[in-house]
Amino acid sequence: SIAVFHSNDEMPRNGDAFFTFRQQSDIYYLTGIDQEDTILVLFPDSPNPLYKEMIFVKETSEQIAVWDGARLNPNQVYEVSGIKQVFWFHEFWKTIHAAFLLAENIYLNLNENDRFTDRVSYSNLRFAKEIKDKYPAHNFKRSAPLLAHLRMRKEAEEIDQLKEAINITQKGFERLLSFVKPGVFDLPETDWWGFDPDDHIEIQEHWTMAHLAVEMELFPSVGQARKNGWDGPIP
Repeated sequence: SIAVFHSNDEMPRNGDAFFTFRQQSDIYYLTGIDQEDTILVLFPDSPNPLYKEMIFVKETSEQIAVWDGARLNPNQVYEVSGIKQVFWFHEFWKTIHAAFLLAENIYLNLNENDRFTDRVSYSNLRFAKEIKDKYPAHNFKRSAPLLAHLRMRKEAEEIDQLKEAINITQKGFERLLSFVKPGVFDLPETDWWGFDPDDHIEIQEHWTMAHLAVEMELFPSVGQARKNGWDGPIP
């Protein structure tokens, strides 16, 4: 059996901008890779050892690194994921065809949350439709029930991350509790202009998250500028 996991899509926002990228949770759980255009292939019983674990990632460049932030090179992908067979994203179909022919079952990773309706298509769903058309004689199975069971069991590293998230949340609440008083507002971002930041809960919340180095919805070039040296203390 072979299993394929796709990263989430980048969602267009306006013009040439995208909403802040949020990785598909299963592929992040399995690889630790947090970037778009990523495909994980697992084929543990492959007769060819080269096909047992493969990962496909977005090819990077100096221009991409400047504007959108650096993407992982193959060595970095291996360091993060432990997967040795690293390919560029655009090499997927020409690389994977031989592996599919060696498998009888193909596991597909779809969003099976009972409260979810797929009004907007997504990468794993599009892949499921495409692969069934390309390989109609294969057996298709579901990855979601297996992943749901696996992800309930936390590793030490996951517990450390949960503790850090709790710590950040605690600091945020402590700051807000020291700030909230009669006359303080909680307004949407569209109404920020013209209000004193000292009288606005959400502005203080954003300040706290930025000060704690938590990922925020910045333009990618601004966020990358901080990583490239513009990282002085926030007033």
